[in-house]
Amino acid sequence: MQSEKRVTLEYYFLSSNKKAPNDEQETEPNIAISSTLSTAEIQDLACSSSLDSDQPSTDCVVQCSTSSLVLSCSLNENSHKNSIPNDISKSCNDAPVQKKLATYPANQQNRSFQSTWFNDRIWLEYSVQNDASYCYYCRHFSSKQLNADDSFTTVGFNSWKRHWIKGNFLEILRCASETDPLIKSIFEDSTGNASYLSHDIQYELIHIMSNEIREEISFMLNNNKYALMADECRDISGTQQLSIVIRFVPNSNNSTTDKKHVVKEYFLGFIPLEKFDATTLANNIVEFLNHWKIPLESCICLCFDGVSVMSGCAAGVHVLLEKYMPKGIYINCAAHRLNLVINDTCKVVCYMSDYFSIASQLYSFFTESAVTNIYFNKAQIDLGLVQSSTLKLWAITRWDSRWTAINAVVNNFPAILKALSDISEDGNGSRATNAGGLLMHVQKSIFIVTSFILHKFLGIIKVLSDHLKSSSLDYVRGECLITSVIQKLKDLRNDESFNQIYEKVKEFCNLNDINFVQQYRSYRTAAVPARFQEFIIDSTIGQRETLQTSTDYLNRLYFPLIDCMLYLHRLSK
Repeated sequence: MQSEKRVTLEYYFLSSNKKAPNDEQETEPNIAISSTLSTAEIQDLACSSSLDSDQPSTDCVVQCSTSSLVLSCSLNENSHKNSIPNDISKSCNDAPVQKKLATYPANQQNRSFQSTWFNDRIWLEYSVQNDASYCYYCRHFSSKQLNADDSFTTVGFNSWKRHWIKGNFLEILRCASETDPLIKSIFEDSTGNASYLSHDIQYELIHIMSNEIREEISFMLNNNKYALMADECRDISGTQQLSIVIRFVPNSNNSTTDKKHVVKEYFLGFIPLEKFDATTLANNIVEFLNHWKIPLESCICLCFDGVSVMSGCAAGVHVLLEKYMPKGIYINCAAHRLNLVINDTCKVVCYMSDYFSIASQLYSFFTESAVTNIYFNKAQIDLGLVQSSTLKLWAITRWDSRWTAINAVVNNFPAILKALSDISEDGNGSRATNAGGLLMHVQKSIFIVTSFILHKFLGIIKVLSDHLKSSSLDYVRGECLITSVIQKLKDLRNDESFNQIYEKVKEFCNLNDINFVQQYRSYRTAAVPARFQEFIIDSTIGQRETLQTSTDYLNRLYFPLIDCMLYLHRLSK
C-alpha cells in the first residue's frame, strides 16, 4: 500500500492552479488557511509539514507579531533566480554574453545552437550550462507585471528546430492578438483543426469574398450603361494577365436626394492569359463578363491602350467586340498615347538611347552598392546639397519617371562628379573602372546639353501627364491641356528658345569646372551608301554623326526632338 501523501505548505499556495483530483483517487485533505493566523497555528502547521513530509520543505519566511502573523513566501523569486544559469549576464550592468564555440551540444535530432545566430543580434545570449538561448533585454528590462513568455527570460530556448519564426503572417497575427480580442480568441479558443490559418483556407476565404463583391457590383449595375476598361499587366510571378474595370453611375437609393450622380469605378478582377492575340483577348473578356452577369449590350464605351492588338482598325480587340457590344465606342488612352510619344522619341532621335542608358547605369552604380552610396552621400554633405535628393530610376511603365530621373541628375550633378572622381582615384578593380567610364560620359557636352533639353521638354509634358491621371479630369479640360502643350512645344521650335537653353548649359559647365568646348578625336567622314542616294532616309542607318557645335545640337538634337513629339499628330487632342 502506498504511503499517504503528505500536505506541504507549497500545496496551499499552488492549489488554485491545480485541477481537482478524481473521485477514484485518494483525496487530499481540504484544509484552508486564512491570510491571518495565530502564532500557535502557524508553528503547528510548519512543524507538521516539516516532520511528516518525505519531500524537501520549501523555504518560507515567517514573521510573527502579537496580534497576527504575516506570511511572505519567496517561492517564485527563488525559483526564478535558481533557473538562471551562472554563465550569462547577471544584471543590466553586465554586457550580453555570447560564447562562440567551435561546436555546441546537440540534441537527439542532432540539432544544436549555431554561433552565426549572434550576427546582427546583440541581444542574444547563450548558456553552455543549460544549453539554451536567452534574450538580454527581455531578462533585464521587461516588466514583471506583464504575463510574458518565459522562453527567453528564465527557462531558455533550445528548440533549435524552430529557431526561426513561424512566418510573417502568424507572427503578425500573434502580435495583433495582444490588442485585438477577436484575433486572440482565434489562438486561444479555437481547436487545433479549426483555426482557419492555413494558406488554403485563407485563399478560399478571399475567393469567397471576391465572388460576393463581384455579385454585389453586378447587382448595383442593374442594366445601367457602363464603360469597360481593360489593360494587360504582369504580376510578380511573371504571369501575364488582363485587368477588367467598369465605370457606371449607380442608381440612388434615395429619390429625394439633391446630390448629383457620381461616376463610380469598380475593379472586377484579373484574367490569366496564355495567348495574347486579339481573338483570345476578346473571347476572354466576353466569357468573364457573361460569367458575372454583366450585360454586354449595355456597354457604351471601350477604353483600351494604343497597342496594335487593341487599337487595330481591322482585327483589333475593339473591332471584335463590336458584335457583342454594338454601342461601344473605342477610346484610346490619352496617357498611354503620351507615353508612346516619349518612347518613340527615345528610339528615333540620335543619342537618346545612349543618354537614358547612362542615366540608368548611374542609378544602378550608386544604389546597388553600399560603398558607392556612401561616397555619394559624403559628396552631398561636402557640397552642401540636400541629402534627401537621391537619384531616380526611369521605367517604361512609369510615364513621368523620365523627367524625375533627369531632374535628379541635374540637381545632384556636382555630387555625381565628385563621387565618381573619388571612387576612381581611391578604389581599384571593376568599381574604379566603372566610375571612371561613367565620369567620362557625364562630363561630355552632349550629355549635359541633352539633359537640359529633355528637362525642358519633359517638364512640360509631365504637367500634362499628371493631369491625365487625375480622377477629376473631364474630357473638355483634357482637350484644352493637350492643345496648350502642343502649342507650347511649337513655340519652342525656334533658335531663340534653343539659345536660352544653350546659355544655361554653358553657365552650368562653368560652375562645375567642365570644359564645354572639347576636342574630339577625328573620325572618318561618314558617307551615305550608294544604294541610298536616290532615296529619302527618315530613319537611322547605323551611322552616327559627332555633335560638337551649337548648330549641331540645334539641327540634330533640339529640332528632331520637337518634331518627333509632334510627328503625325501623335501628341494630339
